[in-house]
Amino acid sequence: MFKRTIPLLQRASKPFYITTPIFYPNAAPHLGHLYSMLLCDVRNRWAKLSGNDSFFTTGTDEHGLKIQLAAEAKNVPPKQFVDSLALVFKDLAATCSIDYDRFIRTTDEDHVKAVEQVWNTLQEKGWIYEGEHEGWYAISDETFYPRTQIKQEEDGKWVSIESGSEVKLTKEKNYFFKLSEFREKLIQLLESNPQWIIPEQKYNELLNELKSQPLADLSVSRPSARLKWGIQVPDDDSQRIYVWIDALVNYLTSCKYPELNQYWSNATHLIGKDIIRFHCVYWPALLMAAEIPLPKQVVVHGHWLCEGSKMSQIQRKRC
Repeated sequence: MFKRTIPLLQRASKPFYITTPIFYPNAAPHLGHLYSMLLCDVRNRWAKLSGNDSFFTTGTDEHGLKIQLAAEAKNVPPKQFVDSLALVFKDLAATCSIDYDRFIRTTDEDHVKAVEQVWNTLQEKGWIYEGEHEGWYAISDETFYPRTQIKQEEDGKWVSIESGSEVKLTKEKNYFFKLSEFREKLIQLLESNPQWIIPEQKYNELLNELKSQPLADLSVSRPSARLKWGIQVPDDDSQRIYVWIDALVNYLTSCKYPELNQYWSNATHLIGKDIIRFHCVYWPALLMAAEIPLPKQVVVHGHWLCEGSKMSQIQRKRC
């Protein structure tokens, strides 16, 4: 491959941290995954070329019911299943010369410890409580949907309006995070820092949503009887920590949480528009609750389309 050496620009060095979302390896990667990695790789290279101490992470989100079911379908242990797919994502990065500094996996030992530490901190500060959750649950999406976000099909099945996945009314014990108490703080965050989310369109959409709709408390665990493949809630083997905490904490793990190294002081998350709520509502609220500084910015990009719809791991096969 042709390479050209360019002298570093003479500027004062400062830490810079750029992240992709971590990718869900229930199937092989597609163009959307590569797009996120390429954008971060370009930004990371420019930061280093400018003389800055830049750190770039990507990786895989390896826990959850979809992984558990996919592994069962192939008759292999979940860890063996994610090990093989993590290699596929790494191979994609290598093939496309993606020069990351860490490929983080949520099965990494230091990540499991970081998640447990965040959970314990939130619980000690009174932000997590035990309750009962009843709602419309989609196994394929691993998500509870409110009644306003589902519809009944002609065959009588209820499905998510957004994803089309079948939902079933479910009642179970969960732990909850007091997200409802952070609505005003999130509004203040956005109003005082209009550049925290870019582009402006996504900033305006989220701010308007926060101002017009209340926030419900967030279910942050799932019963171990249903979700076996996940990090156990500390001191409660009947529950597994859910993705809202598990996956998002990867950004802290890579910065040596709980100490947090120099990179966290200048963190930028690059994400797809479908996960803006996770990164711009749930994540800052969790960080505020744990008294951890927020990232400097969240950059939101659009989707690659296949036949007019979002590129997905299923559509990948024919597009």
